Amino acid sequence: MIIPHQANIRIIEHTADKLKVPLDKFFVNIETYGFTTHWKFTFAWYGAYI
Repeated sequence: MIIPHQANIRIIEHTADKLKVPLDKFFVNIETYGFTTHWKFTFAWYGAYI
């Protein structure tokens, strides 16, 4: 699982495309929390592992 910075879904989609990694391998929770600066990684990491 890849936990990217959760600033922008288009950036995550572009990165997945360039790396040739399916988007479902990326943990994305932008729709839940929106952009919350540095706390976003904590939310993503916690959400990915619960």
